[in-house]
Amino acid sequence: MVGQVLILGALVALTQAKAIVTNRCTHPVYLWSVPGKSGVADNLPIGPGKRYEEPWRYGTSVNPGIAIKVSPDENGINEGKSEINFQYSVDPHDASKVWINLNVVRPPPPYGGVVLYTCHGPYRDPYVPTRQCSYTDDIELVLCGTERSTPPHDKTSPDTINDCIGRLHERDTTVQPRQCNGRVIGPKPKHEPKNRKDDNDDVDVNVKVDNSDKHATTVPLKDVMRHEAAKHAPKHADASKKEPLCDLVWKVWPEAECHEEMAEQNARLFYKDNCGKRSIHMFPGADCQKVRQALKKIYPDIDKEPKVTTAVLAERRDLVMCINKAYKLLGPLIGDEDIVYEVMNGLFYDRSYTSDEEICYNNKANATVQPTGHKERRCVKKFCNPKFADANCSDVEDALEELSKDAGYKVDWTSSDDECGHHWARSHNLTHV
Repeated sequence: MVGQVLILGALVALTQAKAIVTNRCTHPVYLWSVPGKSGVADNLPIGPGKRYEEPWRYGTSVNPGIAIKVSPDENGINEGKSEINFQYSVDPHDASKVWINLNVVRPPPPYGGVVLYTCHGPYRDPYVPTRQCSYTDDIELVLCGTERSTPPHDKTSPDTINDCIGRLHERDTTVQPRQCNGRVIGPKPKHEPKNRKDDNDDVDVNVKVDNSDKHATTVPLKDVMRHEAAKHAPKHADASKKEPLCDLVWKVWPEAECHEEMAEQNARLFYKDNCGKRSIHMFPGADCQKVRQALKKIYPDIDKEPKVTTAVLAERRDLVMCINKAYKLLGPLIGDEDIVYEVMNGLFYDRSYTSDEEICYNNKANATVQPTGHKERRCVKKFCNPKFADANCSDVEDALEELSKDAGYKVDWTSSDDECGHHWARSHNLTHV
């Protein structure tokens, strides 16, 4: 079973080389990634035992470097309190080079040890001069501890890393792939929640909260999958009675983000690609075909799904949506355009949203896709009162129903306590805004 879940998990998310801040303190710390952008830390609390991971990205033409600012106080960097800057800059002429350093802006309180793990080894000091590393290196800042929590190198292919860096080099309003977002990773909960349903209610629209770690030390998913696939002989499955993919994922990662329709679509696309350019980077060499064969044994009907399903997904991913309608419907309810943009990007991450005048006003966007798959029920409470004081839940439900339909999703938005109770309570503990 574990081998099956690992195979499926690889279809849900990819890893990227990154900057990492690990909090081994007994108190939370707060992070900002500057210059800011949707999908990265902004006064983000990182609890004890958790870490923040941010794939390498470019800054702006004015501020080409990135500073991950760390403070033990909420809003600390804006109130003149303690601040450490973990800085990096992707070389604009050679993206394979990353320049990193660490410095103190305002003297920090005793962290019980500050260690920056670089490609040149660990620096046990809050002042680290600029060093050059590779974009395949994972650079980790450890607070209140001495041991890093991640491997020193990422095995993601250079093409995949470049794709992420390249997208983030575009203008600030560019919709970035979800794997390019920053995320928070924490220890796996001791008890698996019962009656697990859609996880979209609990994931912040900016920063993905990932609790997939079972142990403090992580191993690239691809490596784990190779070993597990060899150890676990897949059982022949009755295609008519197959277990939902997300249920399999949640048995190992109770807090993982997984959406059934997208998981199934990704599995079909991966199999159909036959280890072509879209998927070969996930499993180099013969491993890709081994995983593909294992997936076929687990789900014999993987190559017999109606072609129209894959066609609809391909159409979805190429669809450019004008965001002006979302501004009109959600803006008065949940805030300014930046918040609306972040919400839409988080909910419909396989869309490309734009406010470009030529596209929006010349009928080149706002096309709709016929919804496919089963209708999902999602909790609307994270988008309405009391979180957003001016947003009546019923009004937000109506707006999101219409926007979901336009985007090609079958979603029944609800504020029912029966539907929201479990997810809403858990989101208050896991979601950082």
